[in-house]
Amino acid sequence: MNIESIRQEIYETANCADSGLHRTEAIFRSLAGTVAEAGFLTDPQFTPIRFKSGRQQCAIDGYDIDEEDGVITVFTVIDAHAATELDRPWADATCAKKDLDQAVKEMVAAIEAIGSGTRPPLDESDPAQDLVKSLQTDYRAEQGRVTCCVLTTGRVTNMGADSAAEAAIRTAVWDADRLIRTRENGREQLVADFEPIGGLPCLVSEHEAAEIQEGRVGVLIAKVPGTFLASLYNEHRMRLLERNVRAFLQFTGKVNKGIRETIRFKPEHFLSFNNGIAVTASKVRLSKSPGGYLLLVAEDFQIVNGGQTTASLARCVREDKADVSAIAVAMKLTVVPEELIGELVPLISRYANTQNRIQETDFFANNPWHIELERHSRAVEAERDELSEGRPIRWYYERVRGQYAEELAKLSTAPRKAAFRSRNPSRAKFTKTDLARYLLAWEQEAHTVSLGGQKCFVRLMAVLGATATNAEASQLPGEEEFRRICCLALLQRRGEKICTELGIVGYRANLVAYAIMVLSIQTMKRLPWRKIWTSQAVPPDIDQALRIAIPACDMAIRESAGPRNVSEWAKKPDCRQFVLDRKIELTLRPSIDWDQFSIKDMARPKGEIDLIRVFCKLNAEQWLSVANAARRGGANPVWSGVAETMANRLIPAGRSPSEKQTKVLRKVLTRYSGIAALRKVLSNEDQRILSGGS
Repeated sequence: MNIESIRQEIYETANCADSGLHRTEAIFRSLAGTVAEAGFLTDPQFTPIRFKSGRQQCAIDGYDIDEEDGVITVFTVIDAHAATELDRPWADATCAKKDLDQAVKEMVAAIEAIGSGTRPPLDESDPAQDLVKSLQTDYRAEQGRVTCCVLTTGRVTNMGADSAAEAAIRTAVWDADRLIRTRENGREQLVADFEPIGGLPCLVSEHEAAEIQEGRVGVLIAKVPGTFLASLYNEHRMRLLERNVRAFLQFTGKVNKGIRETIRFKPEHFLSFNNGIAVTASKVRLSKSPGGYLLLVAEDFQIVNGGQTTASLARCVREDKADVSAIAVAMKLTVVPEELIGELVPLISRYANTQNRIQETDFFANNPWHIELERHSRAVEAERDELSEGRPIRWYYERVRGQYAEELAKLSTAPRKAAFRSRNPSRAKFTKTDLARYLLAWEQEAHTVSLGGQKCFVRLMAVLGATATNAEASQLPGEEEFRRICCLALLQRRGEKICTELGIVGYRANLVAYAIMVLSIQTMKRLPWRKIWTSQAVPPDIDQALRIAIPACDMAIRESAGPRNVSEWAKKPDCRQFVLDRKIELTLRPSIDWDQFSIKDMARPKGEIDLIRVFCKLNAEQWLSVANAARRGGANPVWSGVAETMANRLIPAGRSPSEKQTKVLRKVLTRYSGIAALRKVLSNEDQRILSGGS
């Protein structure tokens, strides 16, 4: 992977949006997307601000808020390839030290000016207003809650990086080398360097020390100074916990409150009261000392248990100004060679986590489900769309960030690149975080979608994992599921284009998610999927429904937000409830060819899913007819009761029946499928599914 892959993704990003993106925004989206997937960011927003404070130029290109850690990151983009068009190959370039210094200086000036009360000249609807509010209220630089980040397509020298690090506010730099390295590895490895504090005395035998340094699995025990651990977390935050099964749980549970109380009022007892942390590393460097061994460096350092302890230390230092110099934290470090990390670390993480109770779904990670979806994306074709000039196209699922650009970069000639783009147009590309947004909006969790790509993806995995009753019950997505996901992508993108047409600029992703949620509720998760797939377009009646829902959701969210940050308010369940309470009416009339689709069905056996689709062809009135027929026929009272539940509770809520309810409904519908109310509804194929035929 090289700078060409980055250039290619920026080019596709600039050209795949319906309204087109100017160069700086395309660079921001692409580079910030890579940083987000590396675990540094939550949901980066492009909100350029330019103004003067006195004679000092102030500039910010975007921001990202991490609510869990209480930190805001502001960005500036440095385009080191500004002299070369996006459709021309890029050569390696250096980001000049003077440009880096100027970018940091202008960011710091903007943060300080806004923090002191300066309000940049912005339209009332400009999403940058939320950035201004945040810097003036919740995220103050003097509280250590602001980070400046430079995103650049060039390479930064050590001198430039050192200079940037001397800024008054904590600074991070993502240059071409770091971005490429992260894309190649899927994430950036974290190195814990204990040499500046003299190394950590550790308990390990001479034999085991030799084994560890020869690349074998081994364990050592040490004590880490609280100041070091807090500093490490404040620098790297959630990246330090990538392999932990949970995010920071805040100071809400008894365990975390106890940690905070001990840190603040009884630091001398911390080692006695706290279980310490369990960490892993792929490689360590040890030094022989008179008393044994010193741990000097740990590569790919990850906390797999003790995230609550670490985050609590860091937050107490940052927010409570707590003195943690008297605190030491017990550490068990397991050295796991890189080739065994995927196998052993999840087990270490699972068995080490005991301080706070966890659910099995916390361990749900990438699995064959995504590989199967990727396989469908390379094989399933749509006949055409409005821009393909009659040629078939594929929806390209980018399971690993940068796959699309990497495939393009490998093609050596312009005709081969053109053929690839024709078959796999960038407008039909979607990532795993896009996938999560599409599915969870349809699953009526618009507030979850608003949390940002990574958290949204974690939630999707939890939903998919939690719905399976056992390992055998789960299934891989089929071609039909893949097509329906693509239909949801079409729905999302049509919503985004409608926002542009209506002149709605800010919070577009939030608004479309809320509008699709309203649509999903009113149609009981039904759409004419085959019609959408065949035409590769959103039908006029659904298009009109989105045109009603989007501005209505916009008004509801803004009104309920009040003085709050709108994008942060959209993440709250209370915001979701406020929008639902508005009872936005879309005047849709679903017909018989509209059927239900839910992601929860993806973790159920195919036979059950087929049955549920048959059940959902019946409306509430028809299910009441089935219940009455069962009651008159003297059937088991449970039959009529479950049929009434389907009519009165499940269908109005757009919910699928449970496994037990499905078994009962199959029996009652098989018995009474011939009643007059159902004769024109159930096809021969439906009858075959009910009878269990293959």
